[in-house]
Order: sequence, then structure tokens, then C-alpha cells
Amino acid sequence: MENDENIEKALKYLFGKMSNEEKQDFEKSHLENEDAFNDIMLLCQIENSLQPSQTDDEAWKKVNEKLKPKARFKILKSIVWAVAAAAAVMFVFVKMPSNNPKMLKYTASSVCEVVNLPDGSVVCLNNGATIEYPQNFNKNRIVKFNGEGFFDVKHDEKSKFVIETSQAKVTVLGTEFNLNTSLDKNVIVSVTDGCVRIDNNNSSVTVGKNEQATAQNGKKFQKTKISDAPLQWQAQLLEFKDCKLEKVAEKLCYVYGQEIVFDSKEIANLKLTSRYQNSNFEDIMLGISAAFNIKVEKSPVSGVWVIGGK
Repeated sequence: MENDENIEKALKYLFGKMSNEEKQDFEKSHLENEDAFNDIMLLCQIENSLQPSQTDDEAWKKVNEKLKPKARFKILKSIVWAVAAAAAVMFVFVKMPSNNPKMLKYTASSVCEVVNLPDGSVVCLNNGATIEYPQNFNKNRIVKFNGEGFFDVKHDEKSKFVIETSQAKVTVLGTEFNLNTSLDKNVIVSVTDGCVRIDNNNSSVTVGKNEQATAQNGKKFQKTKISDAPLQWQAQLLEFKDCKLEKVAEKLCYVYGQEIVFDSKEIANLKLTSRYQNSNFEDIMLGISAAFNIKVEKSPVSGVWVIGGK
């Protein structure tokens, strides 16, 4: 049992999985002198060359040849045997995690190109927008972005979602918002749901639902209510898959700058699967009316669209 514990500790040490306190205890208990310490560090380097297909004897021979003759037996041989014997098993589970995950980069060549991020968040890119993100998120969710895009960020209280641009940094926990850095040295963030914080060299501002923040040429952010349709660019292509009409209406309101209400919660919960390309708002309303055989009309007084009215 004690030997198994030593092997486990040796593996954790060689693969860099110990805390600072554990590492200090291990070095004090198992490393006799500076030569032995240097040799264990050498093992940390050459373990990269141990292949899972190698036998115990082959791995030990390869390690032993690289050690200084006088120090070969100063290190517990069980440590090296543990690495060699467990290489085939531990290689996948210990070696694969990395502090530098593979980065992926995508540039949209048309309007409304969708990128699904590793955490389940979704980004809809406008033409020419570029996003760079890791193949797998570690503790932090950090992406780099340039251009215009609509972010639907998956909520995670333990991990903030950070977007880095050349002009500012946007930090969120879970929300939906439009980010535009396309204009020369300008940043515009329009929040359709949730809350975000935006920082640049001159200011920091929190932006909530139905609010917009703009900074020109790196100056202080100015916050206003959304007064236009910040997602108008998405009107060229809208796709909904098994989506509640309530969520469809929210998206249409921001894309087209219209207001939509429902006659009942039952109608708001109906689910729509449809695709609209270069469609005007009235045609979409007529399509929803036909799809569910419900009444859709615009109030001549308030200008509000009512879905499911009598």
C-alpha cells in the first residue's frame, strides 16, 4: 500500500500535478541532494519521449542512459519504474491536459455565420468578423474577437466569459448582446438580455437589458437606451429551430425594431422551426400566422404587433 502511494506521488511529481506544499514535502523526503534533484528534473523532460508502447525495461534503459553515472541510483528506482509502467495507462489521463490548448480561428465570409463554442455558447458572425477561441476552455472562458457579432453566452456562475478586442474587454456571466468593433476604433455593445461589463483604458461601464454603450476612439463609454434595431444586419438570414414564439419575438424585436406582444402564454410557448432570408417583418408575421393558424395584427394606434388576438 505504501509503495502504491509512493508511485502515485512520484507520478504526480513528474507530471507536475502537485501543489507547492506537496512538491516541497516530496523533494525533502525523496531527493537526497542537488544532483538527485537535477536528475529528477531531467526525468520530467525525457518523460515526454516515453511512448505508451514501450516496455518497462526499455523505458528504464532509455532513462538510465541519460542520467549521470554517479547519480543513477540516487533517485528511487521505483519512481522511474512507475513512470514507465504507467505510461500506457496514464499517458491519456495525465498528459493530455494542457495550459496552452489548441486555438481555433474563424472568419465569416457571409452574413449570419454561426460558431458553436466549446461551452455551448453560440456566436452569430456578421460578414468579415473574426473570432479566435480554444478548442477546449480551461477554467476561464476567453475569446478574441473583431468585427460584428451576436453572442448568446451560456450561463456559468463559476466561469466568466471574456471577449477581448483591440479596443475593449467585455465580461459576462450569461447573456445575449450584439458587439460591433467594425467601425474604425469604435466599440458598440447592445444588450438584448442579461448584463455585461465593458472596460477600456478610460472607463468601465455595466450595461443591462435594452441598453447600449458606445466608445469612440478609445474614449469613455457612453450608455443609452437602445433606440434603433442593433441587429438589423441579421435580417438577411434568420433561423429558428424548435424555438418558442416568445424567444422568436424577442429576436425579431431587436432585429427589426418592432414591438410584439402575445394574447396568451399558451401561444407564446408555441414552438417554431423556420428560416427567413432577406425577409421583411410583415412577411414573417404573416408566415407565423399561417404556420399556427392564429391571428396576427398591428395596432393602428400604438403600432404594437399582437399575436393571437381575437
